[in-house]
Amino acid sequence: MSEFPLHCRSFQRSGQSQAEPLEQDLLMLGGLADAPLADLGPVLVGNTTAAQAAGKVVGRPKRVFRRDEVVRLRDVRGLSWRAIGKELGIPAMTALDSYRQSPQCTETVSTGTPNSDGQRQRKTVAA
Repeated sequence: MSEFPLHCRSFQRSGQSQAEPLEQDLLMLGGLADAPLADLGPVLVGNTTAAQAAGKVVGRPKRVFRRDEVVRLRDVRGLSWRAIGKELGIPAMTALDSYRQSPQCTETVSTGTPNSDGQRQRKTVAA
């Protein structure tokens, strides 16, 4: 062993297990890793505010699709949210959210006469 410059460090100490020094090292490294992030908060908020003041759009871009088409597919054709999403190439929840935000949203109020046979009306599902 004297031929190779190999140094061994033993974690065995009297009264301590092998895991304790490793846990202490990890706690110390974790604290060091979190320290720079705590200082970045005000900088990021300041940069975002400055970008918005300059007229830049900050955040995730909006999905581009015809919101009136969502209303037509739901009200006229009676498609399910999944079928609407598949037809327009958007997630089903995006279609639902845009429908709820539209001015002619009738999701909570029925536009036609109520079905008196006690059965719920089913929507057309995607194929």
